[in-house]
Amino acid sequence: MKNNLTEKDIKTINKLAEKYGIKVLKINDKEKIFNLKQLCIFDTNIKHIPAAIFKLTNLKSFSIYCKNLKSLINEIEKLTNLESIHIESENLKQLPKEIHNLIKLKRFDIDCPNSENFPDGIAKLINLETIYIINSNGKLNLQYLIGGIVKLNNLKSLYIDIE
Repeated sequence: MKNNLTEKDIKTINKLAEKYGIKVLKINDKEKIFNLKQLCIFDTNIKHIPAAIFKLTNLKSFSIYCKNLKSLINEIEKLTNLESIHIESENLKQLPKEIHNLIKLKRFDIDCPNSENFPDGIAKLINLETIYIINSNGKLNLQYLIGGIVKLNNLKSLYIDIE
């Protein structure tokens, strides 16, 4: 995969790392940061993930535990090597529809008690083995999820908790 990180991207990532204490991102070496395989953004006040993060296309695992996260941009689809994603946020209302372009994804965990929409297209995630969804507001529309689950031949574990 081509390294398309610019100096501006690295500065943006380093500012994010400095502001929120994300040690793994405090790297100035373009190749090292580009070849990062796992990223966990934990317990920060981040409301939006900068687009530069989605240029880390060698990531295999991406975890976001940010209660104030309000949105994920559609550029998440650039994480084409992602095998595992975990999103936990009290304020995230919906996932971008582009998340279903992450066809290498094996594990999909979402713990967003206020999410209201699950985008169409989960059936495209043909490698999914595990789906874990928690939503406690009872507003999550599962129409697209249920219709797509039956087409996931590799699915081994499904956990849905909606109150």
